[in-house]
Amino acid sequence: MRPVLILILVFYHAFAISNGGWDIPMGYSGNTVYSWLASFFYGFMLESFVFMSGYVYSFQCIKLNKNYTFWDLIKKKSVRLLVPFVVFGIIYVVLFYDISDVKKTLIEICWGGIGHLWFLPMLFWCFILCWLFQYIKLNDGVKLLIAFSLALISFVPLPFRMTSSLYYFFYFYTGFLCFKNQTSFMGKINKLNVIPLWIIYAIFFTLVFKLRGSLESIYLEKSELISRALLLVLDNLLHIMYSIIGTLLFWLTCLKISKRFTVSDWLISVGSGCFGVYIFQQFILKYIYYYTEVPQFIPSVILPWFGFVIALLFSYLFSVLLRKNKVGRFLIE
Repeated sequence: MRPVLILILVFYHAFAISNGGWDIPMGYSGNTVYSWLASFFYGFMLESFVFMSGYVYSFQCIKLNKNYTFWDLIKKKSVRLLVPFVVFGIIYVVLFYDISDVKKTLIEICWGGIGHLWFLPMLFWCFILCWLFQYIKLNDGVKLLIAFSLALISFVPLPFRMTSSLYYFFYFYTGFLCFKNQTSFMGKINKLNVIPLWIIYAIFFTLVFKLRGSLESIYLEKSELISRALLLVLDNLLHIMYSIIGTLLFWLTCLKISKRFTVSDWLISVGSGCFGVYIFQQFILKYIYYYTEVPQFIPSVILPWFGFVIALLFSYLFSVLLRKNKVGRFLIE
């Protein structure tokens, strides 16, 4: 899952200039196909990353019997997630933020994170929440319902990406439970034909995504707090509907492929560099799109593909080079 998701991540960021995810570079004109491609992959990409993290955490707890104490988990995940966030975040702020207004910049960082690195503190809170859920004496189904309810109200403003954690924790805990209960439905997975399911999902995504766009127009017309809150809950519900289906379908597809074919050592070694690719790819794309004249010289139909290839190659190269020294391995291993 990891190397495929990294490809999708770099692809989305390269094409985000087409669907409004990023500002449009000078000289670039997007098209509808690129916009839909970017939106489609974004519909389950981040959720799948979080699902995978919960799945692996469950494997560590159940299969490897790693019974983390609360403080052990905080220490381990701080080193893995928060230290890279701070180190690369400082570099990102210096390069791409307007640091003339320090107060405004600090407020923006506290509430919105730093560029793409917001994902790291968000994931940190997911681990903490999952540890707490492990010690709540409730049925797993009830816990999942609580996680789902938190996702529905994930518009409540909280600092340090806690709001995002309320949404993504549902996928983290779903991944945790999927590994925990995998033996009970593994036989059913083998009978699934995922190709027609992906076609059905693409149609479903298109319809629900358009419906979310209509809700946004209605939301802008409303001024009452309760009405707006209900619309936000409904919007989150629609978002969750296609994201959880896409995430589970992606996971099932990877399971079927890994059962049918042997996962090569080469692919596993490539996967080990994925964290570094995640860190570096946005630095490269931001520089190409907004700090060079490349968008003015390369045809718009080619520019996202150019950005995708360059960001993928150079971010992997930087990842390999950085991991050759002890400090680099500490940051992105």
